Amino acid sequence: MADNSGAERSTSKVETPLEAYEDFMTVLDPLDTLMQGTRGMVAKSTTYLPQEEEEETTSYNNRLARTKLVNFFKQTINKLGGAVFSKPVSLSEDMPKEMEKIMENVDNNGKDITRWSLGVFKDALHRGITHFLIDYPQVNLKTVKGVTYFEDKEETDAEKRWKPWTKKNEEGKGLRPNWVPIQADMLIGWRTEIVQGKVTLTQIRIKEQTEEPDGDYGQRTVNRIRVFTPKTWEIWVENEEGVYEEDSRGTNNLGYVPLVSVYLGEKVREMVVNPPLEGLADLNITHWQSTSDQRNILHYARLVIYFGKGIDTKNGKLVIGPNRFILSDEPEADLKVVEHSGHSIGAGRQDIIDIEKQMVMFGLTMMMPKTGTATATERAIDSSENDSALKSYALSMEDGLNEAIKMTADYMQMDREKVGTVSLHTDFQSFLADVEAKILMEAKEKRIIPRKIVIDEFIRRGILKEDSDPIEIEAMLEAELMDEETFTAGFEEPATPAPGQNNRPVMEEE
Repeated sequence: MADNSGAERSTSKVETPLEAYEDFMTVLDPLDTLMQGTRGMVAKSTTYLPQEEEEETTSYNNRLARTKLVNFFKQTINKLGGAVFSKPVSLSEDMPKEMEKIMENVDNNGKDITRWSLGVFKDALHRGITHFLIDYPQVNLKTVKGVTYFEDKEETDAEKRWKPWTKKNEEGKGLRPNWVPIQADMLIGWRTEIVQGKVTLTQIRIKEQTEEPDGDYGQRTVNRIRVFTPKTWEIWVENEEGVYEEDSRGTNNLGYVPLVSVYLGEKVREMVVNPPLEGLADLNITHWQSTSDQRNILHYARLVIYFGKGIDTKNGKLVIGPNRFILSDEPEADLKVVEHSGHSIGAGRQDIIDIEKQMVMFGLTMMMPKTGTATATERAIDSSENDSALKSYALSMEDGLNEAIKMTADYMQMDREKVGTVSLHTDFQSFLADVEAKILMEAKEKRIIPRKIVIDEFIRRGILKEDSDPIEIEAMLEAELMDEETFTAGFEEPATPAPGQNNRPVMEEE
């Protein structure tokens, strides 16, 4: 739970986050730190790399500086996201041209639906939940005799300031819906009610930062909080004293809060989940700590430590190096190198390898079918119906995108039931085939299984053509092997001459 001792929480201030938010941020802290790489882990120092008892701060800092993060957590997110978006987001044939145009530039900043969704999906994998706001430029509306008008603030003629709300005017002024990613750490507050048996958002608070000009050439960061309700929107800005003041407000013409939430993790409560990759993050932090220990012991094991007895050092320090003699008149004098046995180094290396294997399998199991027996698993891999965790995540994201399209249609005054849909790629059979191919090849190289079985499995999994003849493939491999042996035989190195001989050719006398 969040520790609120020491300061009273003010629930009347717009910037005060919910306790549920603060608790969730505690859960997300190790995941967010890992995403920052080595720099983030070093900045957290003793949080994720404890300082040993009696370990001097200088020694600890040196150990920390030698430790580098192998970021399996981020790599897995990139691979899983890449698998889902290895093909572009598919638009349905019944999608109107107006909506297709939005899909080509969903954020009004150049990103199409595929590029934009990939970034949002990675964030959802990272934290277990992500949001996106369907926003619209701030505009004042009024309706006169059934005709809607908007206020053109750039118009200097007061009589022409209110213009008809037409497609032409909208496009000319850049008035169109925009999709804005909202990360979990930005959504500091929310309220819900049960409306007609459905959980409905009645308020959200989004904390964000904007860059504004400062002087002739500088920039300054401005903290803002946006508040949405089904009927209103507000913008609060932090002043120089750190106090938030209301900057502007307006009417929300949609009648609902235009926020889409995509849950990938196990839902704990509204806007709070157990991240699906939390276990992988724990393994990666363990790997970080084990790597630190390994690098530390290697550092000291590589240093030469001398043990000497009976050696006279009264005339100064003992100097050790090339072209030097170490003399002593003591009959029992001795000087030797103290070497590390290396047993703990080997054990540490094996520990790192074991953790790495677990992390690789963690990501791979996200794509494996959720089946019971081995036979059922094989059937699922061979077919395109691969019911994996990643597929369920992709479908959740797909649902969120289609809900966002309907909200966009509401802004554009289109029939939300006739604006088409999008679909994501969920057939990961080819990716799994690549992984299995590597496993089979490794097993063959280690002589665990014969080459014929590898060929048969390649055919069964579709890596080789279904009508391929295993006997013919074996014959081709044998022929290639013989050709290679014949080719390399012509380049054999000459025998090394016996001592006293040389390789100079013998010249015949004329």
